Amino acid sequence: MTTAELAAGRAAARPLARPVAGMRERWRTSVEARALIMCTATLLAFGLATLYSASAMVAIQSGFSSTHFLLRQLSGIAVGVLLFMFAAKQDADWWSRMAWPLMIGAIFLMLLCVLPFTRSIARSGCPPASSARAMAMRMSRSEEGSVRACSSTACSSDRAMS
Repeated sequence: MTTAELAAGRAAARPLARPVAGMRERWRTSVEARALIMCTATLLAFGLATLYSASAMVAIQSGFSSTHFLLRQLSGIAVGVLLFMFAAKQDADWWSRMAWPLMIGAIFLMLLCVLPFTRSIARSGCPPASSARAMAMRMSRSEEGSVRACSSTACSSDRAMS
């Protein structure tokens, strides 16, 4: 091959469109962002270690593997990281347009947690406030001070007391 043919081949291999100047800068991570990511990762690691040490025996007693709750938390972290990556790369104009709809949606979801008609769709049928009250009553009555898990009978007895 001659030099002219080589030059023509290199020119054909180059992309025709030039990249946008600001595009590459947008995907860079600043020092402050890296520090924030490292702090978040450190807190996640300590939280996962605490979760595993606190829940391994509970999982085994419930018939699951010792890493059951750890794996559930890791799957939630994976979803959160994907959402974070999506949110971090959106334009500020997009966030400005979506601010009110997102806030209204968040308020609606928070109201779903406390409205009385949502008790029928709750997983255990025992809202957190009544289970905490039932647990506090059981702890005050018990002589050993041991804590038992909230069961459906404890929730129904709590409803009967109030």
